Amino acid sequence: MEGMPNTKHTRNTIVHEYIVKTKPWLPLFAVWGAEWMIVSLIAVIGEWKFPDWLNVALLGLAVLVSIFILLRSTGASDKRSKTAGQTDGGVFSGSGFIVLLPALLLAGTVLLLEGLHAVDPYFRELFRSLLVSFFYVQLGVFAGRSFIYLGLWLFALSAIIGTFYIGFSIEVLGLFGGASLIACGWLLGRIARTAAAPTE
Repeated sequence: MEGMPNTKHTRNTIVHEYIVKTKPWLPLFAVWGAEWMIVSLIAVIGEWKFPDWLNVALLGLAVLVSIFILLRSTGASDKRSKTAGQTDGGVFSGSGFIVLLPALLLAGTVLLLEGLHAVDPYFRELFRSLLVSFFYVQLGVFAGRSFIYLGLWLFALSAIIGTFYIGFSIEVLGLFGGASLIACGWLLGRIARTAAAPTE
């Protein structure tokens, strides 16, 4: 009906504005996606060819790079706010933080359950990839169908590997799960660039 607001369009606009706020954090998807892929490649090549501490070193490197990204984004946001005379918290403001909150809770859930040894190591990669697929689908409800398709693809792959080829879960799900994180970060970055572009 004429005169009534387009609720779906308004909702998408708000979500895209939130994603723009989180743009400085989006490289985190590439960092942890690459870490996941490298660990799986090590498993493919054979762990006996590498020192035992390599996986721990990769994890530590990913953590350090993540801290650097967070500190850099915070500093850049503060600098912009001071220059503009604003008090906006940037990526750590309510609107900036809310988009990445599900991803942070997802990561916290995985770390907590694995730290408590609640997940059998044999099914660890399957567990991770299923949780990530759920995250993509939920994100797609608000951010676009591309994320839903990504989540359904990863879920289908996880179901096939878990049912018929569980012995290859580290290699297959680790490699493609990491690649999906990188793809998710790229899709979010594309939305952020499009939403931030000036409109005529």
